[in-house]
Amino acid sequence: MRIHNYFLFLGTFSIMLLAFACNSDPKVATETIAESEKIADVIAEPTPAPSPSAEEIAAAKAAEAEKAAAEKAALKAAKKKEKEEAASKERRRKRRKKRAAEKAAAEKLAKKEAAEAAQNTIIENNSSTVKSPPQEDLSGIDQELLDVVQVKSNGGTPRIRFDSDSYDFGRIIQGKEIDHQFEFTNTGSAPLVINNVEVTCGCTTPFYPFIPIEPGERGKISVHFSSKGRLGNQNPTITVYTNTDPGTFELHLKGIIDTEREGQ
Repeated sequence: MRIHNYFLFLGTFSIMLLAFACNSDPKVATETIAESEKIADVIAEPTPAPSPSAEEIAAAKAAEAEKAAAEKAALKAAKKKEKEEAASKERRRKRRKKRAAEKAAAEKLAKKEAAEAAQNTIIENNSSTVKSPPQEDLSGIDQELLDVVQVKSNGGTPRIRFDSDSYDFGRIIQGKEIDHQFEFTNTGSAPLVINNVEVTCGCTTPFYPFIPIEPGERGKISVHFSSKGRLGNQNPTITVYTNTDPGTFELHLKGIIDTEREGQ
């Protein structure tokens, strides 16, 4: 701006000299006009834009770097938020799954306890039948079971034949539960009665029919085995007491239990 004002002043001064020369010497006027034209040409030439200084270049680069860093930080924050939302969603899904599993386990346990209670009640009734109580006490005994005893005494003989008397569950990880059914057939000529089933350890829970099995009919004895707290070779025995002759039969579960580390 100062340079422009300077040339403007200089042009004005030259014009004044020209006017003065015109009133005096023609030669001087001519020279003055030529000088004025040179000055006018200089004024007409565009002034080049000043080059940016090192400080301005550095400031521009710093601003660009700051903008890039801000954009990168915003992208990182967005990705982090997306990841946190996905993790939160997964945690909620796992909690729902866990609650459903706990509910199912509670229902299963309640059914199992109810079945065991019913089983114990029937075992007591069956035990009183097998002991052949005095005649005056027979009014409280299941009439159908009394009929079975009477059929046998009249010559009919029940027989039990198991499809298999052992089950190998192989190698399992400690904590796993096994369910198996030993199926059998009454091959005799009288109703078959399962009086009781006993096991050699608390790891095995038996379930058996409490109604007579007619000749030719099939039945099953279910066992539930829990490997929790057990390790190595296993061979629990299930003893079945019936109204056949002989009246005792043994069933076997066998297998190997590993810890999770050994099984991997």
